[in-house]
Amino acid sequence: MTLADEIQKLAGDVRDGLDEVWDLYLYTKGAWRATQRFARAGRNVEIHDRKTGLLLDAERLEHAAQHFLSVHLAQSVLVRLASHLEDWVFGLLNHWLIAFPRGIPFKEKKPIGLGEFLEIFDLNAILQAVVDRELNSLKYERPAIWFKYLDDRVGLGCPTPDQIEILTEIKAARDLVSHNRGIVNRVYLDKAGSKARFALGALYDVDEPYLLSSWTVIRDVVSAMETAAVAKVPKPAAERPLESPPDLH
Repeated sequence: MTLADEIQKLAGDVRDGLDEVWDLYLYTKGAWRATQRFARAGRNVEIHDRKTGLLLDAERLEHAAQHFLSVHLAQSVLVRLASHLEDWVFGLLNHWLIAFPRGIPFKEKKPIGLGEFLEIFDLNAILQAVVDRELNSLKYERPAIWFKYLDDRVGLGCPTPDQIEILTEIKAARDLVSHNRGIVNRVYLDKAGSKARFALGALYDVDEPYLLSSWTVIRDVVSAMETAAVAKVPKPAAERPLESPPDLH
């Protein structure tokens, strides 16, 4: 499989994953709403959780459905959308650095130990280990650093600065609901910057318009980056005159 093929497959897989997450949200919401209409029509509704002892009957359904949809389901969807964004960015970087390892910065300061070399003893596996180590450290940085690193290697010219700020807020929100129960703290405000949606101490509300806009911008960014990255892949020698490999830093 060529590098262009790998990039296109990755983009297709990520878009499919994003669509599946959005379908999960809409279908689950639809199922809860259908159950509510069923109960309002006077039908018997009873769900008994034998593990927790909770009995969900028609009387409790309204509150429970709203809480599960607006809090647990919405937050879960946000986390998965942000995960697909990371899968795309770091998957693309992985493919590019494996194809053009000269793009790994400060190579002379990142030696492979003899023990690790002897344990792997395969040039492709050693290269993958170096790339994995490089990207694992990058994952702890902010999205602006991710895209700067990517632009230095590939020069895509996208996403736009505004899109990067939006994606940064999405990741900051994901971290907030995952690690601070959705209570807005100074870490979120610092990361989100001008795109912060709530004040310090507020409960972060993951509503449907926000989920839809997040899904849309991530999907648009993936498609734009895919097109730009494929265009940057050097053509096979048979399709171009002889030239030096791309000058990567």
